[in-house]
Amino acid sequence: MKSRKPKMGRPPKAPGEAREVVFTMRLTEAERAELAEAAGAAGVPPTQWARETLLRIARSGDTPPAQAMTP
Repeated sequence: MKSRKPKMGRPPKAPGEAREVVFTMRLTEAERAELAEAAGAAGVPPTQWARETLLRIARSGDTPPAQAMTP
């Protein structure tokens, strides 16, 4: 009988901790580059930077109207 190799990788997350929802948005190449630059300056991947930044703004309760955020 063939022996099974133990599974490698990270252990599964506890219920409610795993991120299962994908949030998609469209960006111009210039916008993507701007976000990647900001993430690089923070030393984190762009998706992590975007998630943390958006959640910080949403949780602050100080969310400006969308038209006020447009350059």
